[in-house]
Amino acid sequence: MADLEQVRAFCDGEPALSHLGLRVDAVDGTSVTASMPVTTAMVNELGVVHGGYAFLLADSCFALVNYAAGHPSLTRHAEITFVGPAAPGLLHATGRLHSIHGRSCIVDVSVTGDDGSRVAELRVHGTAPR
Repeated sequence: MADLEQVRAFCDGEPALSHLGLRVDAVDGTSVTASMPVTTAMVNELGVVHGGYAFLLADSCFALVNYAAGHPSLTRHAEITFVGPAAPGLLHATGRLHSIHGRSCIVDVSVTGDDGSRVAELRVHGTAPR
């Protein structure tokens, strides 16, 4: 299992994540909380955060959870359900390892807005690379 500093170092080493300002806020065993700033350039024509950014944060949280658990994995299948809009500010994601079966894993991620409102739920099926 990796601790907070190890997961932060992993995140900082990922060019896309560091470019987007993603930061690891907490690590608790096989649970990780991360956040990402969302600017007005990341909203759609309705003035809410584009769903792709919420997905990016959630999928990145999946990777961080697996790294923390000592089971680095690639996304094989992911299903996201958007449950509410988000405004520019911070988006937060909390991911929890649901199960590991050999090289496969399942992780659940909740995305919330800065005001605590639920934005999306993601379930990811991953596979550890050979």
